[in-house]
Amino acid sequence: MTRPSPFVSDAARRAYLRWYRQQEARWPVPFEDRFIETPEGRTHLRLSGPENAPPLVLLPGLASTSLLWAANAAAWAHHFRVYAPDMIYDAGLSEPYVPTGKRRTLLAWLGRLFAAGIPRPFALCGMSYGGWLAAEYALAHPGDVSRLVLIAPAATVLPLRKRFLAAALAMLLCPRRLGPPYFRWLFADSLRAPGAMTIEEFLETARFQSHTFRPRLPAVPRVLTDAELAALPKTLFLMGEHDRLCDPRRAAARLLRANPKTQAFVIPGAGHDLPLLKVRDVNAAVLEFLQG
Repeated sequence: MTRPSPFVSDAARRAYLRWYRQQEARWPVPFEDRFIETPEGRTHLRLSGPENAPPLVLLPGLASTSLLWAANAAAWAHHFRVYAPDMIYDAGLSEPYVPTGKRRTLLAWLGRLFAAGIPRPFALCGMSYGGWLAAEYALAHPGDVSRLVLIAPAATVLPLRKRFLAAALAMLLCPRRLGPPYFRWLFADSLRAPGAMTIEEFLETARFQSHTFRPRLPAVPRVLTDAELAALPKTLFLMGEHDRLCDPRRAAARLLRANPKTQAFVIPGAGHDLPLLKVRDVNAAVLEFLQG
């Protein structure tokens, strides 16, 4: 049976693959490509760092690929074997074989992906939507995850603000027209103080992806219960003070109450662009936590 392509056309696929390989020049350390087949999709996995180093898995946010972590790769791959997948519901070199709109589908995919390609236990780090998925995976497979890093996780700790939900849904449904204003609003701090990637570079990426990929809506992230938060492994929570998703300080406070194993930091001068704008702060906090 022929599977539907995530690309709008064969020409779009070829154009995107050329563009993606050019963008890989941003990845600052040597890497290995690996493709892993599961019933849910064909997943591209980017590997960097010493083969015998402790494993660290990185899950990007929506509208991102494994290249989201380019600014962090050199610092982290010096100490860890880094595994960075392109997500099957998003842009990148991975392709879904089934609809990805349900949480159980995504967790089944991650379980098979990690079992096939990553030594366990591993440290698991997720940004935004990837942060929510990382938390869900840690709950579903507690023996797999040694430590958990949540960078501005979507929902997970507090409900998403209504204004953010409305803006994100509109952007996903009409990315070409609404993507630029959405990301300028979401990454407002980057307009004032560009970091590892300028807002224009991010918008160029978003525009290219919107012209080559068919729109896809993944599973809706949820807020975990107090009992679920308490069951998470030792966790680092990072969020920028201006994040649009929810109130960062309220989120940190709730997580600390529910899970005393948590370390939580609200970083000034950043919003949802935290890992791109405050690279040194994020790199240092993650390394200190994982090596402590």
